[in-house]
Amino acid sequence: MSSIIYPQYITWEVSLIEKTSALSCFSSEISKKIPKTLLRLKEAGYTFVFERVDASYMKNFSVVYKENITQKNNPKIFDVENEIAKKILDGSTIEALSLYKNDTYLGGSIYRVLDEKFSVIYRSFVKTFEFSLPVNIGIVADFFLYQKAIDEKKMHITHGRDRNLYGLHSDPGLVQFKLSVGGIPHVSKHENQMIFSREKEDISGKNIKIIEGNGPSILNQNFYSSKDCVFIFLGEQKDTKITKAILYTKNTDPEFLKKHNYLFKNPNFTTEVIEIKKIP
Repeated sequence: MSSIIYPQYITWEVSLIEKTSALSCFSSEISKKIPKTLLRLKEAGYTFVFERVDASYMKNFSVVYKENITQKNNPKIFDVENEIAKKILDGSTIEALSLYKNDTYLGGSIYRVLDEKFSVIYRSFVKTFEFSLPVNIGIVADFFLYQKAIDEKKMHITHGRDRNLYGLHSDPGLVQFKLSVGGIPHVSKHENQMIFSREKEDISGKNIKIIEGNGPSILNQNFYSSKDCVFIFLGEQKDTKITKAILYTKNTDPEFLKKHNYLFKNPNFTTEVIEIKKIP
């Protein structure tokens, strides 16, 4: 039986090396829609503003953040105000790209300023607008943030962290979104990250071995409980780019796989397909 090694957490980096325009960071489909979205927002009186983050800012952000999180099933609300306050107290420079209509705050993207990069910490915007947007408002925020980073000669942007096992812990569509905005998957280097090993044939998750780190196992999961698939990024070392992935699927119909073609066309990693029903 061949062994599969994979990390608990995935971080996403957007490379800005040799980039002069933020549009080049996005997929061709999205880059065509961003200018249309910008025009529509401008005509309706919406503006994006870069500003320093303080306690007053976080109170406004927390309202939007909690409203969005509580709309989810089994919401997990973090103490964002306290977390950011600690980072500022420790000497971190924290800024935000905020969305306003007139003087009304509508959310923002909060990031840490470092020598070579911007590191996105939290992002939350209102969900509803009085008109349709060609692309998600978060993508528009990314466009402005990427361009600012390019102009300030940053090397890359870290774009959040996800728990691995997409399809069990989060929707596989999240991978598509992160890839479409230029994200490159890496093994996380934070939070006492653990790397596990399991055998391909052991779908029950009983033959789990902790390769690195300490903590409770997260992998005693039944892949059959997923809606239609489980997507896993593979990786063996912290803070390294991921080059392989596996799509465990209940459906091998060509049309289903075509829906997930973003997993097979990305130049940064290759994806193997394994049918769940063939695993004991």
